[in-house]
Amino acid sequence: MSRPLVVVLFLIAILTIVSHRSGARQEGADTACATAKECPPDFKAKWVEAGCLCVPSSKARR
Repeated sequence: MSRPLVVVLFLIAILTIVSHRSGARQEGADTACATAKECPPDFKAKWVEAGCLCVPSSKARR
């Protein structure tokens, strides 16, 4: 295989790994937030930059 193709495939692999790790980190933060914070009915706890907040769930938006 040519060197540029190998470099491109390597970069794609790195980006894929990094994106999956950040997604898992967000899920973990949401789970910890939901465990620590009690929200009213039709709201769910979500981690955002400002901290753990109660946001309307998809059912409440309808």
